[in-house]
Amino acid sequence: MLTRFDVAPLAGAVAGAAAGAARGTAQGMTSVHDTTRRLGHVARNALGGGRHWRAGHRVHLALRHPDGDVAPLARRVAAELLDHPDVLTAYWDEGLSRLVVTAVTDAAGDRVTEHAVALAARLGLTEDAGPGEANGTAHPGDPREVRTAAAALLLDATGAAGALAGRSLRLPRSPKAVTAGVTLLRENPRFRALLRRRFGRSGMELLLAAANAAAHGAGQSPVALVLDGLVRTGQLTEAAARAAAFEALHDDVCLEERTSIPRPVGVRPPLRVTPAQAYAAHAGTGSVAGAAATLLVTHDAAEAAEAVLAGSPKAARYGPAAFDALLGTHLARSGILVRSGERLWQLEIADSLVLHADALRGHAPPADGAPRVFDDPVDPCAEAVLDAARRAGLHVVVTGGSDLKDITRLADEVAPAGLPFGDVVRALQNDGHIVVSVARVAAHGDDDVADGLPAGDVAIALTDARSAVVWGVDALAPGGLGDVWRLLTAIPAARQVGRRSQTLARAGAALSGLMVARGGTPGGRLWQRLTRHAPVNVAAAAALLTGWTEAVRVARATPPEPRLHVPWHALEAHQAREVLRATRTEAAPEGPAPLTVRTRQRAARLAGVRALAPARWTWQAAGAVRRELDDPLTPVLATGAVASALLGSLVDALLVVGAMDINAVAGGLQRLRAERALSRLAARQQPKARRQVARDRMVTVDAARLRPGDRIGLGAGDVVPADARLLEADGLEVDESSLTGESLPVTKALDPTPGAPVARRTCMVFEGTTVVAGRAEALVVDTGDRTEAGRAVALAARTPPPAGVQARLQELTRKALPVTLTGGALVTGLSLLRGSPVRRAVSGGVAVAVAAVPEGLPLVATVAQMAAARRLSRRGVLVRTPRTLEALGRVDTVCFDKTGTLTENRLRLVRVATADGTVLSPGAPDAVRVVRLAARACPQEETAEGRRIAHATDEAVLDAAVPDDSWTAEGELAFEASRGYAAAVGREGGTDAGPLLVVKGAPETVLPACRDLPDEAAGTAHTLAGQGLRVLAVARRPCRGPDTDAELEAGLDDLEFAGLIALADVPRETSQELLVQLRRAGILPVMLTGDHPETARAIALQLGWPEDTHVVTGDELVAMGRTDRVRALHGAGVVARVAPEQKLHVVEALQQAGRVVAMAGDGANDAAAIRAADVGVGIEARGSAAARNAADIVLTTGDLSVLVDAVGEGRALWRSVADAVSILIGGNAGEVGFSVLGTLLAGSSPLSTRQLLLVNLLTDMFPAMAVAVTPSDDPSSAAHAATGPMGLDVLGAPLLRSVRRRGVTTCLGAVTAYLIGRLTPGTERRSTTMALCGVVGAQLAQTLSGRRHSPLVWVTALGSAAVLAALVQTPGVSHFFGCAPLGPVAWLGVAAAITLSALAPRLERLDAVRRLYDLASRLALRLGHSARQARHLLGSGIARPVA
Repeated sequence: MLTRFDVAPLAGAVAGAAAGAARGTAQGMTSVHDTTRRLGHVARNALGGGRHWRAGHRVHLALRHPDGDVAPLARRVAAELLDHPDVLTAYWDEGLSRLVVTAVTDAAGDRVTEHAVALAARLGLTEDAGPGEANGTAHPGDPREVRTAAAALLLDATGAAGALAGRSLRLPRSPKAVTAGVTLLRENPRFRALLRRRFGRSGMELLLAAANAAAHGAGQSPVALVLDGLVRTGQLTEAAARAAAFEALHDDVCLEERTSIPRPVGVRPPLRVTPAQAYAAHAGTGSVAGAAATLLVTHDAAEAAEAVLAGSPKAARYGPAAFDALLGTHLARSGILVRSGERLWQLEIADSLVLHADALRGHAPPADGAPRVFDDPVDPCAEAVLDAARRAGLHVVVTGGSDLKDITRLADEVAPAGLPFGDVVRALQNDGHIVVSVARVAAHGDDDVADGLPAGDVAIALTDARSAVVWGVDALAPGGLGDVWRLLTAIPAARQVGRRSQTLARAGAALSGLMVARGGTPGGRLWQRLTRHAPVNVAAAAALLTGWTEAVRVARATPPEPRLHVPWHALEAHQAREVLRATRTEAAPEGPAPLTVRTRQRAARLAGVRALAPARWTWQAAGAVRRELDDPLTPVLATGAVASALLGSLVDALLVVGAMDINAVAGGLQRLRAERALSRLAARQQPKARRQVARDRMVTVDAARLRPGDRIGLGAGDVVPADARLLEADGLEVDESSLTGESLPVTKALDPTPGAPVARRTCMVFEGTTVVAGRAEALVVDTGDRTEAGRAVALAARTPPPAGVQARLQELTRKALPVTLTGGALVTGLSLLRGSPVRRAVSGGVAVAVAAVPEGLPLVATVAQMAAARRLSRRGVLVRTPRTLEALGRVDTVCFDKTGTLTENRLRLVRVATADGTVLSPGAPDAVRVVRLAARACPQEETAEGRRIAHATDEAVLDAAVPDDSWTAEGELAFEASRGYAAAVGREGGTDAGPLLVVKGAPETVLPACRDLPDEAAGTAHTLAGQGLRVLAVARRPCRGPDTDAELEAGLDDLEFAGLIALADVPRETSQELLVQLRRAGILPVMLTGDHPETARAIALQLGWPEDTHVVTGDELVAMGRTDRVRALHGAGVVARVAPEQKLHVVEALQQAGRVVAMAGDGANDAAAIRAADVGVGIEARGSAAARNAADIVLTTGDLSVLVDAVGEGRALWRSVADAVSILIGGNAGEVGFSVLGTLLAGSSPLSTRQLLLVNLLTDMFPAMAVAVTPSDDPSSAAHAATGPMGLDVLGAPLLRSVRRRGVTTCLGAVTAYLIGRLTPGTERRSTTMALCGVVGAQLAQTLSGRRHSPLVWVTALGSAAVLAALVQTPGVSHFFGCAPLGPVAWLGVAAAITLSALAPRLERLDAVRRLYDLASRLALRLGHSARQARHLLGSGIARPVA
């Protein structure tokens, strides 16, 4: 046993790990020493207060002259300094406007500085740092930010200590009004901007920090100061790290021989308003309004001050501040020199990226002239940067890149050649875009780029060894595009932090405002220790944690692995081997890395064992549920639940949380189910590869295990497992339609093809394509996402914004929440007018507002989508994302990939030309002879399974030929690309003629060998080929001798021309009917193909496109601007010669034209467009994992006709959701209206929170879900689905009318039942119980009237009514819900109220009711207009956001 154990690998791994650990320890100690030394220099500069910058033996002096012309005199000073024995270097840096001096030692630095100042004074120069902070020209090592942050932190610490001391000594607190006033002014952007203009940024920060520390210290509220201190600590760390980073980079960027460019005057655009600043401005106005209302009600200034503190927006500011500080610290440590943090963090609101092509270019060839196999023209990180920009949602514009087409094709737009860089930036800004500009300024100083780069809202300069140093930008990236990638990956995280921080700020303000309005604090020992604005502080702490977490995630993100853009197709086979060998040698891992990789692989295999399946499923389900909770309604419902708990109703809070969790679990499980089904589908189609492990031995392995440098074997029927360079090929033909869109197989060869596009690289085979004939051996060069197929998938990495049902539900929620809050406010106000105590009035109003939140909205949408997804799954449609179904209902344009989607992706014989040039269909009588001869020249090969057709072309010919029993083959010669034809020798039965040679091959090979060739033959062949058909010539002649092999091997001559056959990829049988049904449904089909325009038109006409169909090409679209592209596609039905990235442009242009686009395809070349479309449709096909993974829905049967069913389900979903939403929102509106009227009648809301939640459960949740899951064949849904695409107006004005009708009807039923209860003998509880029954009954009656044909709705409605009756009549349960059992009279009154409410829709026909509605509508419009005017006045006045 022991003898079999090889300890050598383990010993080597241990030794490598030990060596790596030793190196790491030494490097770590050196790094710690260097960092400590640099931080010491930063501290010295900050504490010294001198005008010059000093770091050891390096000194920068800022010199000024009264006349302003400093440079000539400063250069004289530098020249004289060089004569000093303690000076190593001295020069005037034009970009920094500093005299840069390097002494021989640290100790000599002081002497050199004194000598330099004396020399400058003698020439009339003075040392003056100047107004760098104000005009953005501050020195990169300027210690002012360090001093400011440290002083602010010290003030916070002092204030917190004073607050704790005051509490300990029981000293009196300062009035709350003082703290509130300071907080209000500190968070107001306008006030901050005023102070900044007066005192500068540092002065503003110190003044506000001092006032804040004094106010909170005297007010004995240390928590606020601790939170502020945490922010200041991060800012201090960032400032110190930035200053230290400049010292670390000093010797690279401060060189006399390096061009240094100053900041241009008047180029930088003004700062833009960030979301946090906009929120702070509005929150401040809301705080003042809340304080005024509180003062009017309570006449207590302390309560008004609490209202101001409750609206503090510090959570919205703290989250981004924490994120910026921590990420800025990491950027500085990684070598990125941030010049302006304020501008850099405007990345959060950026929407465009202008990238100069020189930044994308690779390193220049070595100057030593060493031979290289290839020179990479593209930077290895270029694609990673473009991918990060797409993921951030930026519109990418590349300028000056006409020679980098392989990379610039990944951009959204390529600026016209010759257009200055700055003009491109400013043109986008004039259109309202916020632009990130990235460029490398050439070492000699390119004026165009140097002047245009700072014009961006955020300017980033690549500062590697090949560039000048541009000091007027916001960030210098010495690491090149790798640093730019890091900055771009921070954009989505910054946006998420901003959104979450604002959500937390709103939640904290709402809960603090609730506690202030309620008065006092909730019961319990814990609450007694907290102030009423504690939720604001908790929200601020949560925002800090969110900012830190996201910053750490961005900092820890694994940098992209550099990708060499090797032109494998331009290299000889031996050169490809050399490049791979050199690449693997450079990338060979050292130390413990191999051991770590093997450990991770074994851990992954262990996690996949069957015994751990339950734990693995639980983890996956938890992740899916968490993603579902990332919904805009989640914070609203969570805040409502906490509010209910604060009001003392834990049961109500649990009910709200339960509804939210049920929605998340249902949606998450559906998502998990679809993903697992897709994983099983992918597992069944996991491609295999035959890898060479010895000279003559191949083993079959999973394609995922292949690595560059492996040698693989390929044969007919194989799916190519990776991109590979051919080493040997024997008659190899490959179907590349899944990648290039070309329907005909490509003949492969070994010769390099430099400069050829992907479709013409005949020496390469690509992942996902299929071998149709021949054999080959190839060298793997790229795998995974580095293949051409992987690049196609990565073209569209943007995250689409919410649309359709989700967006409309968010909008409806935003509209419904103010209504519910207004209803709560009215209940509170009316209660106060009727003399109720303040606490009771506020509690009643809040209860109404919380209970009336339509918490069932997300659940209804999820349940409806799940039901539709289940119905479609039974028809062979796998829905990966249920939310996609709503977009299906709005689809008005479907883009189809032609090859394999509308066509069979199999060659068929479509034309036959006789010898005289007559073109016939294959079934014509005169064509039979030509087809028979062609079929005889279709050799078959011997395999282990028997004889089989060797070539896809032969299969197509044999399928079209009639049986030929008279032919007896004596010898066959299979097709080879080098030969250009196939041949057979045989005899015809029933004749005395000798053996016959039949030839079928390329016209350029066969026609020259024919005698007496008709003049029409070549022209006919050319005409058929021009139509995109694959043309083969057929000829014959008698054999000249008895030796069959000799006849086959002899050259071609003296042939008798028989005719031509033409093959093409033909349409599927179901395609034409599919397109007819789509047009009947109001959907415009668009075909995308890589074929020739004439071929594309011919196939389009076969499929049913009209004769006047307009055809455009992909190259024509690329040459157009965005507007012209949209206009060109307006009437186009076919796009030909389209590349994968051009398909993406087609989809995006259609979307920009306002269309809702679905994209259906089955190949890797479709993946980008599938992902970018509103609905991506993947079709299960061999080798098309890229399309399936990018798709939203997958057609598992390959039958496209189910797409029509899916569209019908989507449209029915819209109608069902619209009806369900009207039930939810309309019912809640009626409940709010009844609560207001009931308060007016009784002095308090008749229905309690628990009763309102019961109403929502019985009349909203279950009936609405029943309506939502109604099948698409229900008459009420099917009638609307047949009318055409369901626009957003379905959830617009018609829905609002339905909500209004339902709200009025519900309110009428409830008020009638309540009045009957009050007018008949009984208690108040009896009257409220009757009102409860009236509300439920009125809503159930309306639900039944709208869905009278649905059995499920009937069952749900009647079941809800039965449950309500049981709850009311059961004494204990009835008391729990605040009800009383009803007698016969009461039930009759309820029935009468329900009957009256059922007649309400008919009452709308009366003129008096219509006039009342019109009056109410005009009043609502007038109030809405007044509200908008008030918001406009506030937005242009005190609440106007300021950058």
